[in-house]
Amino acid sequence: MPEVWYLKEIRHKDKEIRDLKQQNAQKDERIAELEHENERLQEELKQYAMAKQAKRPRFSQNFSLSHHEQKERKQQLSPGRTPKEEKLSSVQREENVYPNGVSPVDCVLSHTRIVTHIRDGRKEVVLYSIYKKKRCNDTPDVPGVLPRGEYGLEVAVTLAFLVYVIEISIKQAQDILLFFTGIDLNDAQANRLLSQLESLWNPEFEKLITLVTLACLVHIDETGWKTGKERNYAWIFATLAHTVFLYGKSRGEDTLDTILSREFPGTVITDFLSTYEKYFKSNQKCWAHVLRTVIKLMLLHPKKREYRRFFDNLYALFTEAKSTKKAAHRTEAQRIKQTIVFQERLRTLCTRRDDRLSENTPDDVRAFVNLQKRLIKYIDQMFTFVLHPEVEPTNNRAEQGLRKTAKARNNYQTSKTAKGANRRSVLSSVLTSLQQNIPCFSLTTVIEEVTKWRRDGVTLFDRQLQMAQARASPG
Repeated sequence: MPEVWYLKEIRHKDKEIRDLKQQNAQKDERIAELEHENERLQEELKQYAMAKQAKRPRFSQNFSLSHHEQKERKQQLSPGRTPKEEKLSSVQREENVYPNGVSPVDCVLSHTRIVTHIRDGRKEVVLYSIYKKKRCNDTPDVPGVLPRGEYGLEVAVTLAFLVYVIEISIKQAQDILLFFTGIDLNDAQANRLLSQLESLWNPEFEKLITLVTLACLVHIDETGWKTGKERNYAWIFATLAHTVFLYGKSRGEDTLDTILSREFPGTVITDFLSTYEKYFKSNQKCWAHVLRTVIKLMLLHPKKREYRRFFDNLYALFTEAKSTKKAAHRTEAQRIKQTIVFQERLRTLCTRRDDRLSENTPDDVRAFVNLQKRLIKYIDQMFTFVLHPEVEPTNNRAEQGLRKTAKARNNYQTSKTAKGANRRSVLSSVLTSLQQNIPCFSLTTVIEEVTKWRRDGVTLFDRQLQMAQARASPG
């Protein structure tokens, strides 16, 4: 009996040893997999670091001396307005302002206003004596001056151009104004100037939105943009003649709804964001996105000839399609037939579109297969530019319009509030659209144009909107 017990114990221990060896073998295999995954991630991280410089760390608290000095200054009482005597001592020129069509002898002095201008690139302080018609309370506007403002329109436009077109900070814009013109704006004055200009131009912003809806072709793109601590997006809607920016908005269809409806009859050029998927009737997907993806794979993995062959064939197809687009003599039926041919050639190129991906699929293969799946999914939107020659095959117009916005975002110059995001939307849209419409775009020509708006009561965008609506009306 003791011998039987001993043999059973030996067999039991042998089984435990075999189980432990099997577990060790499984763990060794898992360790090998993790080591391989670690090496892959390290290599990927190295490539990412080489391709893009690491961002400086950001801290949620500001421990700088200047920050705390600024907090102390805010707690102090406001020094109030500049004394009128001090303003008068800085006056360099005087000018009388009379109502249009009224003789000076029929007018009486209503009030005076001291206004700071930019003249010949330097600061000039002017004392305006504003007259009104006798027995009448209406007073004329001061030409080239913001309503109820102490600065000329050119000061506000210069500040807005630096902040919202050049995309530098308000503080940097203040420093530039002081250095080149001698105008020393404090933070409150700079913000007030921009807000006054926003109020003046907000109706023009609404007209720009309407003009975009009446266009035949609209480029759309979006990029990240924070509002305070909230992660939002900046959008661009660009046509040949007008541009609308929207800052601090969501990435969903609700933002599209504020500009273009689902019944938009024209064509849009976009990237592959899912929001656009079933929103528009006529869409051209951006070929630049596709080609950049293949070029990246080809350069990062030069030993995989499959990527090179795919790029060569895809680029040849794209080049031939562009040549067909430029052929003005082709009829609509010929263009439809040629589009079908191009679509079939694209299907033939995408040989891996039906591949199934697993968790162990390498990242480059996953990107390559997903690209082919995407091309087939949107194949009806890849050659719209062949059917309609006025359509561009890439979305470069919108991407370039957001390039400075992305740079400002990366430099942490995003909007602190929703109100600030709206102000940026209005001023950047109007200035960019003026740049598209004024042949010799400069401070002088912009001020001439905007001053004419106030004098005539009809703006450039009013005239363009009337023409666009006349063309769009059935009659």
